[in-house]
Amino acid sequence: MTPPAEPHETAPEAWLEGKVSLVRAPRFDDERGSLVPFEQMPFPPHRVFVIRDVPRETIRGRHAHREQRQVLICLSGAVEVDIRLHDRRQSIVLNDPQTGLLIEPGVWSSLRFITDDSVLLGLASGDYDPEGYVARDADRVG
Repeated sequence: MTPPAEPHETAPEAWLEGKVSLVRAPRFDDERGSLVPFEQMPFPPHRVFVIRDVPRETIRGRHAHREQRQVLICLSGAVEVDIRLHDRRQSIVLNDPQTGLLIEPGVWSSLRFITDDSVLLGLASGDYDPEGYVARDADRVG
C-alpha cells in the first residue's frame, strides 16, 4: 500500500500595493503522476481561456481590465508577466502549474512567452467584453 501523498506549498507574495499576488495550490505526487487542485480561488471563475502555440518571445496582452479580476497559470513552459501600476513596474516569471498570478482591475499587464511550449491558463471573473479593456502600450499607467 502506498502512503498518502504530501502537499508541497510555499508562502504567497504580493506586488503593486497588493493588486497583484500569487495564488498557490498544493501538489500531490504518487506513482500515477501529480495532482494540483486550485480549491481556494480568490473569486469564482466565470470565464476560462487557454493561450497556446505562441512563438517564443511573442508579446500578448498589453492591457488592463477595468473591472475584471484574473488569475494566470502557466501550465507548461514559461511566461514572463510584466505588470504596471502608475509609475511602478514588476516582472514575474510563471513556470510552475502550482502558482497562479492574481491581477486585480486597473493593473496593466503584458505577457512574453519565453518558450515555444508555453501554455497559459486564464481564469477571469466575467464575460469577455471589449469595452472592459484599457489598452495601453505606454510605460506609464495611471
